[in-house]
Amino acid sequence: MNTASPNLVAQAAPAKRRLSLPLLWLGGMIAVGLIGAAEIPGPGADYSLHDTDYVIAHVHYTLSVAAAFAVFAFAYWLMDRLMSRGYSRALGVLHFAATLAGMVLIAVPILAVRAFDLSRARPVETFQALSRVSSVGYLLSLVGTAIFAGVLIDAVRRRLTKGRSVA
Repeated sequence: MNTASPNLVAQAAPAKRRLSLPLLWLGGMIAVGLIGAAEIPGPGADYSLHDTDYVIAHVHYTLSVAAAFAVFAFAYWLMDRLMSRGYSRALGVLHFAATLAGMVLIAVPILAVRAFDLSRARPVETFQALSRVSSVGYLLSLVGTAIFAGVLIDAVRRRLTKGRSVA
């Protein structure tokens, strides 16, 4: 009788796997790029939106957010390699959530102009409310950046304490 069969069953059982933080950030980058590309007016779009701030700002916003997500993906990948997973995953996920929520709230006014055709009828109150939503998004993005600074400080602290305990 083969005694290795229980081992094979244990190995074949699906392991509980978590998505790594670099892949989470890359997924966010792809999602932002796809959503941003879907929202750009096509050739049949209203002529009033062509070459306006909506199109120009939207394209630049989408590209800059995708680039920021790629930079964070690289930073977490680099920390995986250099610090041997010495950062807090919970803080990294919180960083991702705060940054993503902030980026979405910043984009709400750009998308609302297109969705509700606010480019023609310019109600001041509506634009003020959308500006407040965007301001909350900027605040959340700033909080996300502060959390990333905390992730870096925590990773360095963990690395230093790990080095002291070994020596």
